Amino acid sequence: MFCSHCGTAIPDDARFCPKCGVGVGPGPTEGPLTTSGPASALTTASQLVMVWDKLAMIRNYRFEDGAGNPLGTTQGQVAFPLKYTLLDSEGKVVLVLDGGREHGLQFAYWVHDANGAVLATFRVRSSFMSRRYGITVGGTERYLLWTDATGYQYRVEELGTSRVLATGTRTMAVRWSRTQIEIGEGSELDHRIVLGSMILADHIATANV
Repeated sequence: MFCSHCGTAIPDDARFCPKCGVGVGPGPTEGPLTTSGPASALTTASQLVMVWDKLAMIRNYRFEDGAGNPLGTTQGQVAFPLKYTLLDSEGKVVLVLDGGREHGLQFAYWVHDANGAVLATFRVRSSFMSRRYGITVGGTERYLLWTDATGYQYRVEELGTSRVLATGTRTMAVRWSRTQIEIGEGSELDHRIVLGSMILADHIATANV
């Protein structure tokens, strides 16, 4: 069959188009990027802290503002390769991050909004030393998620200009991991995509920590 959004030929059992990320299988209707979403500090604040408890049996993240006030938490599942649902402080779904095998040993990851629409698709571009993921939005690969070799620095760049739109800096303690997230002023990138980027980067970079 063919993707109704971009026309790419895709396997009959595919859930998502391997080119543009639009959903093609059973389930909620997925489409190109929509910028509307829940008006919470998670989607408006330019500075956030993402924390996880290293002693917890299942890794989950909580988000705070600079003063330590809670803004939201994830509900992770024991799944491969991963699945996280991010809820705001009122328990409303902000985004869902999940992944799946596309072909061979290649995996892709998706950020969905509360209604199941695809906001962005992540695909590995390089995994030697530092990791790089191309971010497809609205059917076009427009951004790059980068993590350094040590897993302590993350950033989201605009392809073609290398303009940094968001950064994440992780610090580790005996029990806690904290990632300071900075989203550039005037960035047009949906904050939900930034949050999904940081969860994905941190989860993969620290999977064996």
